Amino acid sequence: MQSGSASNYPRFYPSDQRPQQVYSDLLAATSCSNLACLQTIDASVLNSAAATVIKTWVSPFVPVIDPFFFPLPPSFAFASGQFADIPFITGTCLDDGTFIQSSRNVSSDADFADFFSRQYGNQTAFGLDLLSLLYPADPAQGCPFRTELWGVSSSDPLFDSQYKRTSAVVTDLIFLAPKRMQLYGVLNNKKKSQAWSYLFAQRSAGSDVDTGVNHGSDVPYTFANPPVTDVPPSNDAMEGFNAAQAATNQFAGTEDVVSTSQMMVSAWLSFAYNRNPNANGVPNWPAYDLTNASSMQFQGSNTTVIPDTFRKLQTDTFLANPFTWWI
Repeated sequence: MQSGSASNYPRFYPSDQRPQQVYSDLLAATSCSNLACLQTIDASVLNSAAATVIKTWVSPFVPVIDPFFFPLPPSFAFASGQFADIPFITGTCLDDGTFIQSSRNVSSDADFADFFSRQYGNQTAFGLDLLSLLYPADPAQGCPFRTELWGVSSSDPLFDSQYKRTSAVVTDLIFLAPKRMQLYGVLNNKKKSQAWSYLFAQRSAGSDVDTGVNHGSDVPYTFANPPVTDVPPSNDAMEGFNAAQAATNQFAGTEDVVSTSQMMVSAWLSFAYNRNPNANGVPNWPAYDLTNASSMQFQGSNTTVIPDTFRKLQTDTFLANPFTWWI
């Protein structure tokens, strides 16, 4: 599972009014008045309208809890062991949370609080003070997390002053915490099957510092089709570059892009065939273990096993309060 797990997004309960608000926003964006109209309009119009709605809501199109198809929240299922006992790979992109465009307009503490209370409802209100402590209004601690890969200072806010702060929360709340929740569920319920975790940190050709190693950027790598047009020179050719140029090209040359893809394809194919991602040409990838939690970082010549403990206080806080954050 790429970019988290099956439990990534918040769930609505039948009594929640926000699904109706999302539906009304979608109707307005299409100039439709009812469902029958939505079913007949051109797909391109509907797609454009959906993109407009997503700019306002973090997670507008998500399931509603019901007795038949979606009977309980993922946090309950993983805590109680009610999920399939099969091996799996799960991971995230370094900067998954930058895909929410509305976070670019967050410029104050009040905007920050309103952004998440609007998405998660009144039950989130008591968690906002803690959220503000866990994610200070410091661009250097925000997402994108490694702007130095583009030669940009980590203290650069990029957009409005709290864009990186907001994107950091989205990355952890929607992607990183659910990934860990599923891995913890496997181990805490003593499932027989093993699981492996990864972090995709490869800067791609044509990528922008504003979005970093963004959501979905790992997909072409797993299909042996990584972007290699207009990538910087290989790392071997960096002699003579000034510091800013060297930083910009760090782990982003053609050799890094291609080798990242080759390692991911090898690991994915090995997993599909052997139920284990360890394959020739890939560093040893240990299965996830709570006593020594680790992830494979895919980043060209810097591909290596790293501790899966970064921002653990933040993700543990989300997982300890599933009702607050609808997980």
